[in-house]
Amino acid sequence: MAEILLEEVNPNGNIQAVVECDDHVCYFYLFVAPDTQFGMKSVWVGNHSRAPEDLDIERMQSGSPPRNPARHCRHTAGRAALAAEDLRVVWLPEGNGAALYERDEILAIIPPWSGTNGFYGYARDNIGHGPVAWELSRDNVLVERFKRAQSYWRKWDDDEFWPSIQSSQIAQLEKVFGRLTKYYAIDGDKWPPKAMMRFAWKDRTVLVTVGVALRPQPNVEMVTETPEQLRRIELGAVLPGSWSEEAVQGFERYIAANPTCPGPNTRGSVRDTQYDVTHGRIRITQRLYSSMSIPASPKLPWKSFWAIRSTYCGSSPSRKRRDRWPSI
Repeated sequence: MAEILLEEVNPNGNIQAVVECDDHVCYFYLFVAPDTQFGMKSVWVGNHSRAPEDLDIERMQSGSPPRNPARHCRHTAGRAALAAEDLRVVWLPEGNGAALYERDEILAIIPPWSGTNGFYGYARDNIGHGPVAWELSRDNVLVERFKRAQSYWRKWDDDEFWPSIQSSQIAQLEKVFGRLTKYYAIDGDKWPPKAMMRFAWKDRTVLVTVGVALRPQPNVEMVTETPEQLRRIELGAVLPGSWSEEAVQGFERYIAANPTCPGPNTRGSVRDTQYDVTHGRIRITQRLYSSMSIPASPKLPWKSFWAIRSTYCGSSPSRKRRDRWPSI
């Protein structure tokens, strides 16, 4: 009988990690809220009974997850079941990938690119490139990446982490645009904290977000060899001084409604990008690394909207029984 050893929702509240085992095998899954394009992802963790010579097609046909074939197992006779109290999940700061730990050792990783080209994830007890997992070598770059992820999450234990970044960003922007005239919280009282500032600058109105850069943009590493240059952004706009207060406030509402770019419904990420808007439609002058689209309001007489590269740091329902194994 299958047993759920761990369930945990990511910081975004839209992806749920599940560890499920039965008498023969254990898998690590990521499930998503229905309004996303993430899909279900899974990776084998270990066999609990003797490994078959080939992939467990019969178990798959009967609705059970397959055991890993013997040639891809470090422990062909199987290993004892995991203890739930020893397990924990570490999320990437982006929230779109996770590692399963047994105390302080990584058992399995589901990275953001899981589910592409026959790849599902990495497992400590796998050998080579198997049908349900790839080998997790000690020099895999993700091992260090998850060490940094743990450090990132520990920073949030410090009550001064956000205020220190907030005050630093405000100080830097005030050096350029002068004293801010308005400050709005745009996080809806949800984590992570985000705000928008308004400046009067050279007969224009400037709007800039603060805090968007706290979270890296997702999936950047899938489209560039230098993801560190593109991971963190803030959103901003320079509006003509001739705009009415009603029009400015309308644009403020637009930015406040799109404080992360892309949002949870997209697969890609943003680079420094300018959008030229004509008749309420966006023409992207530098192509986005995604299939994302930003809704445009035809009622606002806006002209430009941009993403600024930043150097700052930086609920899904429970699903008990699903097709929680790779489709081979």
